[in-house]
Amino acid sequence: MSSVLVRYAMIASYAIIISCYTNSNKALVSSFTINPSIESTTRPYSRTSTTRCYGRKRGKLTQNVSPPSPPSPSDPQSRNKPSRSKSKAKSSGGGDVSISSSLSDWAASQTTTTGDDSVTTATQPKPNKRKSGNTDNNDASSFTPFTPTPKPSARRERQAERQQNSAARYTALNATLTTLRDDLLTENNLDISSLLQFLSETITEFGPETDGGVLTKTFLQTKSSYDYNLAWVGSDEAICHVGTGLHKVPLARLQDVFLTVGNFGLKSKCWRMMEVIRILGPFPNVRNTLMGQVTSFRNNGVDGGSDGTSIGIRYDSIVDGVGKELNAGTEDNKREFNLNIIYADEEAIIAVVPNEDDDSSVSGVPGCGKDGKNVLLFLKEDELEERLDKMRVGG
Repeated sequence: MSSVLVRYAMIASYAIIISCYTNSNKALVSSFTINPSIESTTRPYSRTSTTRCYGRKRGKLTQNVSPPSPPSPSDPQSRNKPSRSKSKAKSSGGGDVSISSSLSDWAASQTTTTGDDSVTTATQPKPNKRKSGNTDNNDASSFTPFTPTPKPSARRERQAERQQNSAARYTALNATLTTLRDDLLTENNLDISSLLQFLSETITEFGPETDGGVLTKTFLQTKSSYDYNLAWVGSDEAICHVGTGLHKVPLARLQDVFLTVGNFGLKSKCWRMMEVIRILGPFPNVRNTLMGQVTSFRNNGVDGGSDGTSIGIRYDSIVDGVGKELNAGTEDNKREFNLNIIYADEEAIIAVVPNEDDDSSVSGVPGCGKDGKNVLLFLKEDELEERLDKMRVGG
């Protein structure tokens, strides 16, 4: 009997195995049911379980919360023991829920309806008062910063005044010399007496004795260099006194004379004179360059008893028209002379050749000689190289 049962069991097992193999694509278990009475501890997030809590759930308050009953005032123990219901309610989320001050302010600013009329009441937020003992001048708009008034400096005031006076002096001097260059010196029949009177007025108004005037010694010892053009000369002897005199040779004409003073090259107190001589005929122009230096200064123009500053000039070398340089190494090549400087600044130089035999003068231009034959007038030249290139003697 037992063997028969074993066989039936084996046949049933084989039948089940064959059935499972044939139905392998079908689920073995089509459905199942969980007993809701059994609380599962292994599936905390199962949707079939219902959880009751006494706190906040995300997004809303739970509906299953019942607030605890307040303590009785007649209970002596409740009066002696501190009430912890509020703190417990806050920690557990149960009990009365307190509303924050910000939420109450927002709610008060909303629209309230009374009957059929709607009234909007907006409460202004209270100012944020600092917990500080100093309550004065809390409004920043009412604060005025203290700006100390700087004390005036006497030195700066004098400096500003000198700059203002210097600017005004330069403007007036420039206007005067423009009138001299463009009006007087361009006339065909120049009135010598008018020119000398104009120079006298210029020296009186802008000379070294006036406020802002420059002494000749101070000016010639400057670290800068200035270029001038011989605008007018009283005689040929005055040109020969400061130049080579080679323009006196036949077929030669003196075309222009340029002067440079100051500090240039490796020398200070330099004196360079360039003569441009035109040769008649098919010949190029010739430039003679005399390089020298101011060697001495004597105040009050002791030569000839004239006023101004008498300077001593010594030429060290000369470059002739063919480019040959002759150095002053012997007595024959040595060239020294004196010259009285009546007026000198960046704009003009008024020089007078000292002459003891002729002491005729015009007030303000001492020792000028008859018809100003001893006077040399140099005016500022801004385009020296361009002028030399136009005469084909540049380089």
